[in-house]
Amino acid sequence: MNPPVNPDPEIPVRKLPIKWKVKGLLARSARPGYPEDHPTMDEVRLWLEQARKMKIRSILCILSDEELNAYYGDSGIALLDEYRWAGFEVGHLPVRYDKASSINAHQEGEVRKLWQKLSKPCLVHCNVGADRTGRAILVILEDL
Repeated sequence: MNPPVNPDPEIPVRKLPIKWKVKGLLARSARPGYPEDHPTMDEVRLWLEQARKMKIRSILCILSDEELNAYYGDSGIALLDEYRWAGFEVGHLPVRYDKASSINAHQEGEVRKLWQKLSKPCLVHCNVGADRTGRAILVILEDL
């Protein structure tokens, strides 16, 4: 696997975790600022700039409301609003992280509905960009 292309050498690659799953259509990522527990607004903006450079049009966030508050609330960052203010269409499926399971059958249906509704290319993310994001990506790929 090739390392991610860094469009701006001034920004460390670890802050640009967005990767294409289907180039020009579907991307995946960890949340902005990961792995920091309380990312700064600058880290969120760098992530959004990377998405913009990749011509992403919408973001599907699979963080629970509790996670959004825990990671961004103390910094006063309303993450989903930041996405909208930056010009992205936003879908939110609040799925609580659970090591024993990822996304249930009902939530898979919600992923399909959001995918159909959101503009493409679309970026999907949860916290790390692995379990919940991975399952959502598989659901979306089944429908392509």
